[in-house]
Amino acid sequence: MKISEFIKDCHQHVRLVFTNGNSDKEYNLVLKDVGDGYNVSCFYGRRGKNLNHVDKGTYSSLLDASLKYDKIKNSKISKGYVEAFSLESGKESGKDIQEDYSENNNLTCSEDERNAALERLREGCLVW
Repeated sequence: MKISEFIKDCHQHVRLVFTNGNSDKEYNLVLKDVGDGYNVSCFYGRRGKNLNHVDKGTYSSLLDASLKYDKIKNSKISKGYVEAFSLESGKESGKDIQEDYSENNNLTCSEDERNAALERLREGCLVW
């Protein structure tokens, strides 16, 4: 499954990256409503290559799924990953966000979204 298909209508999505020497990896963590619960999944691998998909579990409550999501995210950050992109919104507002990954899995966005992200970078609110 491609990440671009999986992240549609997600509650939360974070893209973490790790670069050290020859290592250039990314780790995408997604929390998504799956009808009968909430699923936490990850897509990981070398940046620019096809990413592996692993299901981290489905939970009956959003709280339990969020706790798992945060635990995994914090674990990766403690290992040196840095946040490259984050979407943490409710499902309704998430539907309006157009996210699309090109063939090499880079996030593309509109010019307005890019300018907003650059402004947040200048303010120190976003790690790139």
